[in-house]
Amino acid sequence: ILIQSGWSQKFGPKLLQLPKFGCIGEHPSPIPEGRGAACVNWALIERKKYWGDTFFKMVEEYDAGPVYAQEHFKISENDNCKTIYDKVALSSYKMIKENLSFWNIGSFNIVEIDESKASYYKKRTPSDGEISFSWPLDKILAYIKALTKPYPGAFFKYKNDKIIIWDAENPNISCGSKKSGTLVNIDEEALYVVTGDSKLLKMKKLESDTIPLSSGNNFFKLYFNKAFDEIFLG
Repeated sequence: ILIQSGWSQKFGPKLLQLPKFGCIGEHPSPIPEGRGAACVNWALIERKKYWGDTFFKMVEEYDAGPVYAQEHFKISENDNCKTIYDKVALSSYKMIKENLSFWNIGSFNIVEIDESKASYYKKRTPSDGEISFSWPLDKILAYIKALTKPYPGAFFKYKNDKIIIWDAENPNISCGSKKSGTLVNIDEEALYVVTGDSKLLKMKKLESDTIPLSSGNNFFKLYFNKAFDEIFLG
């Protein structure tokens, strides 16, 4: 057998037929849900509560062969793309450990899947990470968690600059009638900006082309170079 994980290029017919018992692919989603590209990022953006990891027989169509093994896990409020991939790595290890001796002799257990739940995700590009402070807080946080390192990051534009938000959280503070996009507070570690549903986003780690990765507090000092006052970020 040949087992692939994390390889985005399509296997051709010659390679698929080379191993005696075929090629087995690993895909970080609960197939049939989440076929396609960037599925972990999309799962977080769509605020899924549960996700999974799947091993399947590789065929010429992407992510379409019979499923040989599958595990599910919960996505918590604190998860981001890095912690989800940690869960995927652990589930992959467990499934290979449990099944490899059987796969090596051509013994495969076919897992029944419900094709009515099928979904397919498109490829993402760095420009797809742009957020708007007019969005609800939960949507903004979902993008930040989905696109943090090792991905290019969720970002907003301020004047002509691209500012990446690497880490943020919900401080559970409402802000009345302030306009979304208004920077209203600063503390020792973060900046606080109003979102579209009149809540505050606590921005803890930021970066721009001219300012290296910094805490929100330090980023403000380095970027704006003045004492704090309310600023409209857009």
